[in-house]
Amino acid sequence: MTETPQLSGVDLARVALRAAKVVAQKNGGGRTAQPKTRTTSVVRRGGREPMGLGAAIGALVTERAWELPAAGATLRERWAATAPEPTPAVQRIIQARSAAAPAKWTPGQNTDTAQDTRARELLRKLLYARRTESIALADSVCREISDLASVGPRLQEQLDAALRSGLLWIEKEVGARRGLFASLEQAVAEKQAGKVKKLLRQAKTAAKDACSEEESRVIDAADGFLTAIAAARSKHLNTLLDDLDQLPSDPDPDVLRIKVRELLRAASEAGSIGPHRQAKVEAWRERVRRTAGPLQPGQGKRLPLLQG
Repeated sequence: MTETPQLSGVDLARVALRAAKVVAQKNGGGRTAQPKTRTTSVVRRGGREPMGLGAAIGALVTERAWELPAAGATLRERWAATAPEPTPAVQRIIQARSAAAPAKWTPGQNTDTAQDTRARELLRKLLYARRTESIALADSVCREISDLASVGPRLQEQLDAALRSGLLWIEKEVGARRGLFASLEQAVAEKQAGKVKKLLRQAKTAAKDACSEEESRVIDAADGFLTAIAAARSKHLNTLLDDLDQLPSDPDPDVLRIKVRELLRAASEAGSIGPHRQAKVEAWRERVRRTAGPLQPGQGKRLPLLQG
């Protein structure tokens, strides 16, 4: 008969543990309760305030309900002594986060005062006066710029520069204008009709905005001179036409050629001669071509086809 071996203390403990597990499984107690996760509410920062590394670790531990080992807790508590100064990279991050947000710019935002707005208008007006060669307008704008006050410093510098440039331009244009009217008056005195006509056109353009009494006198004298010249030329043309009408039906070819040549020159100088006289001039041109042969090159070419 076999004897049952005696169990030692360790063997007895194992047997008891195994028996306890069997009983627990039969009773449904084999499951172990899962620890319930703790939830805590923390106040979050705005995300812009600078935060040290230790404080950041502490915030994460509190927010996520972490449990640090004893070594980790000790390291966190000793972090200020372990790394008292942040690295350059960390400093740049801290500075970027702690810097004030840049001021926002709103499109169309106008910060000009009423005086600044008026100053800008005067600058544009002076530029227009110079482009249109209006001395009167430029002089008026320069006077307004001189009287304008309480303007921003940068805008005031622009006004001062524009005023200096504008005054120099006015002085130059006034001198040129005096020369123009002096030349016109001299041309009238010398009875140079072509030169008077050209200078008179320029003088009227220069005086379109403002005209002094002296300038008006010169313009009127030039107009009167050209009117008298036109009347004299028209009268001379009528005289030549009458002379041709008095010729016999079969005139001398050389005489006819000379008179028609003079007629064509007079018609060209007279300007607008009207359709009736234009037709008569053309008829005499055609007659001399048939009877005395064509005019020599250059003869009668100045006669324009004028309208009445």
